[in-house]
Amino acid sequence: MLQFRKYIVVLAVLVLNLAPAARAHDFSVLLVSSEPTDSRAVYDGFRLATKERDGHDNETSDGHLGGLDVRITQPGPGEFALDLARSGGFDFVAIAGAAALAEVFWGGDVVVVPVAEISDALAAEFLRSSDFDARFRRDTGYAANLPARSGYVAARLIDRAVRRVGGVNDRAALRAALSRN
Repeated sequence: MLQFRKYIVVLAVLVLNLAPAARAHDFSVLLVSSEPTDSRAVYDGFRLATKERDGHDNETSDGHLGGLDVRITQPGPGEFALDLARSGGFDFVAIAGAAALAEVFWGGDVVVVPVAEISDALAAEFLRSSDFDARFRRDTGYAANLPARSGYVAARLIDRAVRRVGGVNDRAALRAALSRN
């Protein structure tokens, strides 16, 4: 079916030592793909989830997750994700790629929650409940693929964790919420 375990693992990673000062209304995500050719699809899937709830007039953010404004950054050509992450300013790093990628990039400095650890049933429920495939095609003009679905599921995991905790300031509570799937 979705075969998250076989193809791609999206890791919602909470950057513990690189997070900016606590903010009440917004947070930032560094969105990284281990395959550059998948970057656009991962972004488009993630972004679709940010447009589902909590929108308002005159938005200046990239959308909303967990009731908060979210700002999404992706490494540009020639930029290295690790350098961007080390520069600080990110509350979350979502990595699309092999689970080992998180270990190489982040070591013990973050909490790693791979989508592969959630059941295929939960991932399918996220996608089905939002009519993801139809909305994705309508929004982007192309059919959703596994990287797009993985980006969407990563955003939904972050959304659910932030809603459960009521923000991004309590790092221990976010880790617990992310691990509960």
